[in-house]
Amino acid sequence: MKLIRIAATIAISAVFYYIGVGASSEKAMAQDWVNQNRAAALLVQEGNALKDNGSIQEAEALYRRAIQQHPDYANGYRVLGLFVNYYFQHDRQEALQHYTKFRDLCQAQNLDCVDYAESLIERVRN
Repeated sequence: MKLIRIAATIAISAVFYYIGVGASSEKAMAQDWVNQNRAAALLVQEGNALKDNGSIQEAEALYRRAIQQHPDYANGYRVLGLFVNYYFQHDRQEALQHYTKFRDLCQAQNLDCVDYAESLIERVRN
């Protein structure tokens, strides 16, 4: 039953993300690089569903697994940076490391997310 709820949450989150309900222009622009690696994107989506259901440690483990198994998946570093910044009492140092890796991968892969990455880095520094 829990697995069905998680799957439903993933599906609903994906729909809301793609149609842009409440999404900023940054998120709408991000669609191309978010799904550049389907296997990694699925790990992040599963982590999001767990986070939304209150399973914080399990979500963190999936986010970390996404970047361990897919170290070139830029969005994984963004998600993990956001997660540690907000769920671990604003761990700015670790968040900064993940945002920096996110930016570096965006640049190296010529993805349209460099400015967004820079804005995340700037928010953590201020």
